Order: sequence, then structure tokens, then C-alpha cells
Amino acid sequence: MRVLCLLFCLQAASTAGAAGEADAIAGIWEVDNKKDIVRIEIGRTGETYGGSIVWIQEKFFPPDDPRGMGGEPKTDRNNPDPALRTRPITGIAVVGGLRYAGKRQWQGGWLYAPDRGRKARCKAKLTARGTLRVRGFVGHPIFGSSMEWRRVEPR
Repeated sequence: MRVLCLLFCLQAASTAGAAGEADAIAGIWEVDNKKDIVRIEIGRTGETYGGSIVWIQEKFFPPDDPRGMGGEPKTDRNNPDPALRTRPITGIAVVGGLRYAGKRQWQGGWLYAPDRGRKARCKAKLTARGTLRVRGFVGHPIFGSSMEWRRVEPR
């Protein structure tokens, strides 16, 4: 009986440790995509992780906007769904469906780029430096690109 109790306690402790490690992705991350600097808040819903834009450095289209929207608040204007093109950039879900795969890695997710109106598959890895390396790809990960996201809030 003691052995069974010990095994149960060890299993509970290892599950709690894995959940804590999986939650390491949660928080606010800053991304510089060469066009804008945005902050994305990642959280857990059930067994998956996802996040939305919570802050954007340039809230308005530039005065010389080629589409004539200079000075107007930034929207999701490149979305393939015309009904979503007027929604504000802040609040848009840009990453989701990530599942913890162990060893500080999350897989099986998707990534949405509002500046291009495109969705891709993604995976993420928490580096030893504490940055989040996010790789977006179509098909296979070798057909994609990676970016480093920097944590804004301390863990």
C-alpha cells in the first residue's frame, strides 16, 4: 500500500512539474517584425496555448499609406474575409493551437500575420536566453521562417 501511495504522489508531482513547464510560454511577448513592434499575450485554454495582440507601437496607418488610409487606426485590412477587414489590430488572435511537446517546445499551432492576411502552421521553443523562437511554415518546417519574441514581463 505504501508503494502504491508513493507511486501516486510521484505521478502527481511529475504532472504538476510538466504543467508548470508547459505554462512557461504564458505571458506577454514583444515582436519586432520589421514593420511594427507588437506585444502578444499568450495564455492557456484547456490543453492548448494561444495569444492575441494587446499592444502595437504604431496605432495608425502612416500619412503616406498607399491605400489612402493615412492617419486612420490600423485594422486587419489584409484579411481574406472581407467581413473582418475593419476589425482593429489590437485584440486579433495571432497564434493558437500550440500544445506542449516537452523540452520547452510547443507544436501543432497556427500563426496569423495580419500585415499579410495569411495563416501558417507554427511551432515554438523557449531558448536558454529566455526568448521564444517561433517558426511559421507552410507544409514542412523547413519551408518557413523564424522570429525571436522577447518576454516583456518577468516570470
